[in-house]
Amino acid sequence: SEFVNAAGWLLTRKCIETVGLFEPLFPLYGEDQNYTQRLRFHGLFLGIIPAARMVHDRAERQGGKNSAGRALEASTFVLTRLLNINNSMLVNIFNSLKVFRRYGINRRSLRGFLSGLTHSIGYTRLRDAYRCPGYLLKPDRPQKILK
Repeated sequence: SEFVNAAGWLLTRKCIETVGLFEPLFPLYGEDQNYTQRLRFHGLFLGIIPAARMVHDRAERQGGKNSAGRALEASTFVLTRLLNINNSMLVNIFNSLKVFRRYGINRRSLRGFLSGLTHSIGYTRLRDAYRCPGYLLKPDRPQKILK
């Protein structure tokens, strides 16, 4: 699996300087999967120490997800696929369409979701390809930082 909950991560300074911080486009969920995609792109990995234990202090959800929860889950799945810099944008769009179809979301909703994010997705994919703490840079000028 390529997912490890970020609540239990310890990151080195070098990792943050190379990969950057969490993606601000994710309002609640998905930032950890996006980060692992970016780690892989930059040739880094996430190590797991099986004997380590951690506690993630958060409220437990009672019952199933309502429609807003399902919409948030679907949009998070789509966003993690669109921002995956290990694949071409065409592959990412195809994978995103499969998620929308699985959740029964229609084309008009997809168009609405993407219309507000098109510029951000393009900029984010460009910024993530640079070896720098991209989230600390001014958004209008991504800079390439060499080793």
